[in-house]
Amino acid sequence: MSSINRILYTIANYDPRCVDNDKILDVREYYTLLNKLSEDGVNRFNNVLISMVRFLMQYLRANAKKKSKILKDITNAFMHVGFEDVKDSDMLYLVERVIIGDEVYRNPINVFNIDVRIFKAVLMRKLVHARIYVCDLNSIIAQYNLDQYFTCVKIGGVDDSKKINFVNRYNHYLYEFYFRSNDPNPLLLKKYLDNSRIQAMPHVYNMKDNDSKIIFSHELSLYGTFEQAEENIKEYCENITHYTKRMYELNYGEDALKSTTGQGNSRPEKKFEIYEECLGIYDRYKDIVPPDSSIDDDVFGDEIDQIEGTIDWPERQRLDCRKDIRKHFKNAQKLINQSSEGYLS
Repeated sequence: MSSINRILYTIANYDPRCVDNDKILDVREYYTLLNKLSEDGVNRFNNVLISMVRFLMQYLRANAKKKSKILKDITNAFMHVGFEDVKDSDMLYLVERVIIGDEVYRNPINVFNIDVRIFKAVLMRKLVHARIYVCDLNSIIAQYNLDQYFTCVKIGGVDDSKKINFVNRYNHYLYEFYFRSNDPNPLLLKKYLDNSRIQAMPHVYNMKDNDSKIIFSHELSLYGTFEQAEENIKEYCENITHYTKRMYELNYGEDALKSTTGQGNSRPEKKFEIYEECLGIYDRYKDIVPPDSSIDDDVFGDEIDQIEGTIDWPERQRLDCRKDIRKHFKNAQKLINQSSEGYLS
């Protein structure tokens, strides 16, 4: 039975189509790098290379309008220095080769190249998002002279600014409610405060402590048509995405809140408005209400009218206002207790 042809991706500092004396020098350099990486690092790096090929093919085949948008997104990723100010003369080529049996085919079937600054910026992003171990990452950085990019390229890939803002605000209210609890733990209080102030997090959850790792594997079969294989992969990826989403909702208060307040940003924003109102009402009445007690309308009703300036309102409106005050004060007490346990409902 004949062997199935495979594909090998490498990165070279030169165009291998123009090298006569050794057309697979990039392959030998690639294997030298792999020998420096852990087994996990090899797998993750190879996945990054596949992702790079996908990006380059998308870019090179795009029309002028789409290319312009891609370039804008990448150039906006540079911090501290401008895109045009980054000087880098090293060219990089991504090479696609065929492996027939155990032998690498000498002539590449594809060679991809774009502006080296874009190439390295995208590569750096994908390496970081692949969560490659630091020791492996350092070896790759040294191999392709990426050190300049590690410090000046904002690690993004998706526009998660709205999610970052949401997480910051959620932790802001965790801090505010916990600050009002009895004898708050200074370390936990600082954690909430720090998470509420980090506006340029490389990743929304980079400060979370969660070492749980679940390994998924998919057996790629060439039995059947490509269309069926593609559909199988799509369903498999959708299953992983669904499972991951449920894991985040289970482990992180921010996602748990979003999953219980409807889709989109409008419902969570409404939650934040309620939190703000609860805090204001709690601060106005905490000194006149005994600890762990509710606002009794018979005892505090007239005082509420005085504080809220509703004494001349029609009776129905005054009673509704008192009811809202009691409800928000009680809700604030509940949220203060929840904040001690690390979540808000």
